[in-house]
Amino acid sequence: MNGLSIGNLKVLTDREAKDSLYWAIIIAMALIETDLVRPAATGNDTALCDWVRALEATAPIAANPQRLLPHVIAELAQTQGHAPALLSAGESLTYRALAARANRYARWALDQGLAKSDVVCLMMPNRPEYMAIWLGLTGVGVVVALINTQLRGSSLSHCIDIVAPKHVIVAAEFSAELRAAAAQLASQPKIWSHGDPSNVRGECERIDHAVERFSAEPLQPAERRPATIADRALLIYTSGTTGLPKAANVSHRRLLQWSFWFAGLINTGPGDRMYDCLPMYHSVGGIVATGAVLVRGGSVLIKIRASAGIVCGLAAATGCAPTCGRNSSKDSRFRASWNSMRRPKATSRYTMSRARSAPSAAFRPSSRRASRLRW
Repeated sequence: MNGLSIGNLKVLTDREAKDSLYWAIIIAMALIETDLVRPAATGNDTALCDWVRALEATAPIAANPQRLLPHVIAELAQTQGHAPALLSAGESLTYRALAARANRYARWALDQGLAKSDVVCLMMPNRPEYMAIWLGLTGVGVVVALINTQLRGSSLSHCIDIVAPKHVIVAAEFSAELRAAAAQLASQPKIWSHGDPSNVRGECERIDHAVERFSAEPLQPAERRPATIADRALLIYTSGTTGLPKAANVSHRRLLQWSFWFAGLINTGPGDRMYDCLPMYHSVGGIVATGAVLVRGGSVLIKIRASAGIVCGLAAATGCAPTCGRNSSKDSRFRASWNSMRRPKATSRYTMSRARSAPSAAFRPSSRRASRLRW
């Protein structure tokens, strides 16, 4: 097989074609399943259109191997800088502020002498700053290991040791857990505290203070590393159900594929809002739920856990209008992403659509499903 094509759309060749075909088969199966539980489509509003739109969104990725997800965010910061990107109860970042924050962390990494493929561990609860950190670090070739915030003791020390990090960034909420696990660490990374007011003795440097010394302006060509979509960007850990957690490599290509695939699949746009309460240290909550909206100029409302009351309040606060359709004509839509196995009963009066599954173990129909609540 020399390549895969649908109509006038050409989709890569050889190994990449096989990868795309795998995606296509899995998504097609999920879309067929989804069609059984949603209202009948009208006109061109069909599962096949969703599929083709997703392929069209991801097709340009291979043609621009130096264009990474941080670059996409930087481009949006130039064109719609004042638009909201990441929102939460404690902090909010526009596209310009998100790119600026990422630039500070990128320059911090360069100042620390971090080389391409060096690893930094990140242990932090869901919040806009979380994504700003890894966008900045991966933009200059650093690999970020997203630590499961539920880990403790030997499991936590194991996850840090197996990736051999140069630095560990830990939020104030988890500083005690990291200190307890530090005694079991075989590696010797430098520990940085983020927002920890109890660090009065100066046991760890405050990274949130350190990055303020660096410029938030766009990085100059001389500051950028020659990273491509083939390079590693993140390390995301398995759940550890068959032993201790293992670190899975996530390339820059995967970040773009997951983001643009789902952006095309659910047809996101600047008027979309995603309520994301899944853990951002996993691929669904940290990449798919955020990336699928951000790459199209929408915004993400970040929360630590699901709450029907919060969803309703946020929808009202953001002016999103209710709709039961799959592709609403409203200018603004509100979506919610959470584990369907833990849906609050209070959401039953709203129209829910079953999840569409992505081609990895974390997205298969037999495992977790991220559900959408349309507004």
